[in-house]
Amino acid sequence: MKTDKDDHLSDDSDDEKDERKHLNIDERIRAVFLSATKVESLVNRDGDVLPFAYHNPACEGRLIWMCGEDAEGKITSVFCFENGGQKEKKCDYLKDIEQARYFRDELVKGGWRKIDPPKVEFTMPGGGKKQLNRKQKRLIAKKLREEAKKNPMPLEK
Repeated sequence: MKTDKDDHLSDDSDDEKDERKHLNIDERIRAVFLSATKVESLVNRDGDVLPFAYHNPACEGRLIWMCGEDAEGKITSVFCFENGGQKEKKCDYLKDIEQARYFRDELVKGGWRKIDPPKVEFTMPGGGKKQLNRKQKRLIAKKLREEAKKNPMPLEK
């Protein structure tokens, strides 16, 4: 037969259970939030997708070429040369994506290289161990519900 004393020794108090439950929820929210966060380069994506961005290594990054669609949907090719703080630009409209791919391929044959996107790193204040307050939890839960409505494949619970 179990006594109150035995029960107290074997089980945690309700406060400790609640605290662990909240920690578990915090960790789950943090994991879902970080797993849903994706950073992707906007230029030089896999495949032949605009925009393209290349530089000439012989000019130490001062000569670049970018090609993409402008606000009107026209494919625009821009060569930009930086000379002592001044930038010189040469802009042209291209007929189609095939012409943009041809320019890119010719530049690559000439030794041009893709512009590397900057490295992006996310860190949580306090090394990721900081607890979220009630307002932050509600905001994240609201955003997760909104995203779940948009997502055709619901998240696992």
